[in-house]
Amino acid sequence: MGKVSLKDFEIPITGSRQSDYSASFEIDSDFFGLFENSLLKKGDLNADVELFKTETLVDAKIKIHGKIELVCDRSLEEFDQEIFVEREHVFKYGDHEEEFSEEITLIPYDTSSINLAQIFYEYIGLEIPFRKLHPKFRNEDGSEKDFVFESDAEKKENEVDPRWEELKKIKK
Repeated sequence: MGKVSLKDFEIPITGSRQSDYSASFEIDSDFFGLFENSLLKKGDLNADVELFKTETLVDAKIKIHGKIELVCDRSLEEFDQEIFVEREHVFKYGDHEEEFSEEITLIPYDTSSINLAQIFYEYIGLEIPFRKLHPKFRNEDGSEKDFVFESDAEKKENEVDPRWEELKKIKK
């Protein structure tokens, strides 16, 4: 994708009072590098956006799909995690800029473009599982595989004293 900047994730909203607009964006390692102290470093995703503009708001339907690279909490191995996001974000016109919630942002009436980079980053971040497990540690349904670890006492209990093994040989 080359040198990426935050400006690459802007969509113009000036012009007619009512309109529809769609755009696609590539999200890769360069994108994650735009965010200081980002937990995500690598990824290969696509974001598709449909904007529906009215006199009072801009409604953005956002779909993000692809893979991000995570580090397993158990083995510290890197693995690819599939991501699929389908969200809606509403930009309401007002007299100042303010974020009301994850889905609603107030923007000034004279706003000429909307930058979606931060929104993409946050939506991707919300899809990261709390417990990051490599697929080899997961069941088919995505749940964690059960591993049974014997305690030292159980191991000793299950071990056979080698002297008894020698005595059994003599008996035969």
